[in-house]
Amino acid sequence: MNRWIIVGATICNALLVGAAAGLVAHDVRRRGQLARSLREQRELLEREVEARTRELVELSTHLQSVAEREKALLARELHDELGGLLVGARMDISWAEQHLDAAAVELKARLNRVQQNLSASIDLKRRIIEELRPTLLDNVGFLAALRWQFKETCGRAGLRCSEYFPDEEPRLSADAAIALFRVAQAAFSNVVEHSGAGAVDISLDIDEDTVVFRVSDDGRSLADRAHAAQGLAAMRHRVRALGGSFELRNGEERGAVLTVRIPAARALRPLVESEVG
Repeated sequence: MNRWIIVGATICNALLVGAAAGLVAHDVRRRGQLARSLREQRELLEREVEARTRELVELSTHLQSVAEREKALLARELHDELGGLLVGARMDISWAEQHLDAAAVELKARLNRVQQNLSASIDLKRRIIEELRPTLLDNVGFLAALRWQFKETCGRAGLRCSEYFPDEEPRLSADAAIALFRVAQAAFSNVVEHSGAGAVDISLDIDEDTVVFRVSDDGRSLADRAHAAQGLAAMRHRVRALGGSFELRNGEERGAVLTVRIPAARALRPLVESEVG
């Protein structure tokens, strides 16, 4: 009798163990299916996010290209139309001054003030045109345009400025040149408006692999700058559209350092035969 009780108990235990094993196996399969489902959903979401991000980057790049074309068109119109009107007005006033009676002292003085205002207007027009679309960038090159912008900024803000550039004009592509120039403009603006700096340094280094552009100042730390992030999103996008990296950090002792790195393959024009020779 005891033997049958033991056998029955053994069978019951075996059945219970088998049922438990079945439940565990079912739970493992269910967990595995759930993990695969979650992984597939995550991969799907990642692909969708990547696709949407790529679309947004392409759209933003397109909009920036359109904006640059519109700025260039407006700059040409200002140069041709407004420039012609201002120069014509100066010539007419000069003619009137030459033909005035010598006794018309007060009228000559007034005309002279108008001449001075027209000269100031022409200078303002030139600055606006250069801000919209730097003619030096198209006509002389990146370094000349950057030097002009740097000296203009330092002169207006009373900053001590130092520059470290290659001896020769870099073979920057049109996209890389305008991107780095706009980054420089935004960086200079942030330094003047938010840093409280007394000195600014800029440098451009180029090797076989990377183009490195850097702007540093001796002002306040980033944490103490109000609205320090102003314009950073646009700068980051311009750099990332070229496959580069954008970093803004505190300086070793004080101030801030902005560093842009762009792969040389994306930033430089290929050599042509005349340049190789």
